[in-house]
Amino acid sequence: MRQRHYRNHGQAGQAVFVTTACLDFVPLFASDRRRIMMARWLVDDLRRYGSLLHAFVIMPEHLHWVCTVPTDRDVSWLVNRIKANSGKALSRDLTPNELVALSQQFGLNRRTVWQRSFRSLPLDRDRLVAQKCEYIHLNPVRRRLSSCPFSYYASSARFHEFGTWADDFALPSDVGAILDCRWPWP
Repeated sequence: MRQRHYRNHGQAGQAVFVTTACLDFVPLFASDRRRIMMARWLVDDLRRYGSLLHAFVIMPEHLHWVCTVPTDRDVSWLVNRIKANSGKALSRDLTPNELVALSQQFGLNRRTVWQRSFRSLPLDRDRLVAQKCEYIHLNPVRRRLSSCPFSYYASSARFHEFGTWADDFALPSDVGAILDCRWPWP
């Protein structure tokens, strides 16, 4: 019997809520350093491909974001580019223990870091965009990784809370500076 995969939706110019996870749910983003690296890769890729980012969170084994899909692509193309780019960078940073944890799935469908699938949900109303942004920002609190949304540093919650979120938003290139001064930046 052929296994069916979830059909992702999200056309050019449409707002979407996206979730993707590491192979076998290995917590590759358990450290602050890795979470912030992934946040930077996500923000940089979305900007490079012409996608407007509304919110994001990097959890230990998965990530969520809300964005507007570029006008000339669909959500599958966008997520595949983000996963390919970050997977290539992340695979060079894996520890021996992480390689062992990934080994049961390693190479399956030519994947080294990310699960093959992802989930996307089109958001056709501003109310739904706001609802999913709130869900994203509360995710670390629900998982007891943080006491409040804006104290979790691998999330856009802090920027939203302090009014520093903007369409031209970008993360600094120096991950060490991020960890030293924390967010938001002046």
